[in-house]
This record gives sequence, structure tokens and C-alpha cells, in this order.
Amino acid sequence: MTTTTMTDEIGDAKTKAMEIARVANVDITIHTVEDYRAAGEQLTRIKHAAKQLEDLRLSLTRPLDESKKRIMAMFARPKDDLAGAEARLKRGMVAFNAEQDRLRREAEARLRAEAEAEERRLETHRKAALDKAIEAGDEKKAEEIVNAPAPEPVAPVAVPQAMPPKVAGVSTRMLWTWKITDQDKIPREYLLVNESMLTALAKSGKGAVKVPGVEFYQVPSIAAGGR
Repeated sequence: MTTTTMTDEIGDAKTKAMEIARVANVDITIHTVEDYRAAGEQLTRIKHAAKQLEDLRLSLTRPLDESKKRIMAMFARPKDDLAGAEARLKRGMVAFNAEQDRLRREAEARLRAEAEAEERRLETHRKAALDKAIEAGDEKKAEEIVNAPAPEPVAPVAVPQAMPPKVAGVSTRMLWTWKITDQDKIPREYLLVNESMLTALAKSGKGAVKVPGVEFYQVPSIAAGGR
């Protein structure tokens, strides 16, 4: 079929379809049995015109779809390989940063424990000196020890966070995400109804299966075939 012939066929199909739609939208009103019969006949003509248009469209788009599919297949493997490599590298870099943060927290805990141990050692030494002064009857020394300022409390120990090495074109961002910790406590406004499951259950169960809070019912539908 030549391009001119195909263009003419498409033009004719479009003109016919629009005319059928115009008649159905303007000239058909259903008040009597004859009107209903006429509407049914018009419906079959609409279905036939729609199928003709779809067949013409597919005759043009299928070759394009096949070409696109072949082109996509040509690039699929290297794209997947690159995506996989990117994901592995990112996981490794995130794991490295997490390990550095863990080491920092461990260092903070160790330094804090050492400072608290030193504080306890000084307090033990002070008490021992006080006991010794009391035993020796040295009231002046004992008074000096009691009135001496208490050691400064252990200050919070903070180890500077190790920043990831700078790499051109690479940056680290903190992204907010979520996880469910107790499904029973999730507010209703954050829940979605599984519409696809309910639709499938309505079709297969035909109202025999009961779901709390859901009513299964029938609605009329008109089916027509083209001719």
C-alpha cells in the first residue's frame, strides 16, 4: 500500500468515525423500544469504526514499536551492567561512611569511660587523703580537703565526625525515608485500600465472599461487537 493510499484510507476512516460519533451524540435519544434498538445498532457501528481506526493505527505504530524494542534491547545489557555497578559502589561507599561513624562513636564512648574513671580515681584519692588526715588527727588538713573545690564534672566527649574524602562529582546526602514498626498503630489516613484485590474478588466471588466494611454489588454494562 502506497503512502498516498494509506493517507486516504486514514482520512476516510477518521471522517466516518467523526460522523458516526456526531450522529450518536446529537440524533439519538432513547425514549422507546425502537429508540433503544436504534441506539444498539448505532453502538455496533461505533465499535466497528473504533476497531477500524485502531487497526489502522496499529498498522503504523507496530513497526515503530518493534524498532524501538530492538533498539532498547541493544542498550539494555550495558545499561543494566552500569546500573548494577553504580549500586554496588554506592552501597560500598555508604557502608564505609557508616563504619567511620561507628568508629567515631566507639572512640567517644572510650574517651568518656576514661574520663569517668579518672574522676572516680580522684574522688577515691580525696577520700583516702581525708581518712588519713582524720586518723592522724590533722584537723586542719582534713578541713582543707573537705573545703577544697570538687573536681570538675566530666565534660561530654565529642570526637569530630570524619568527613568522607572529597571526590569530584560525588557528594553525600542524607535522605529521609521510613519503615513500619507497628502496622496496627498506623492511622487510617495513611492506609490504602487494595482496589485491585477487591475488584478481582468481586469478579471471582460474585458476592459470595464477605469482606468487613465492603459491599459487593452488580452494575449494568452494555457490551457490543462491531459489524
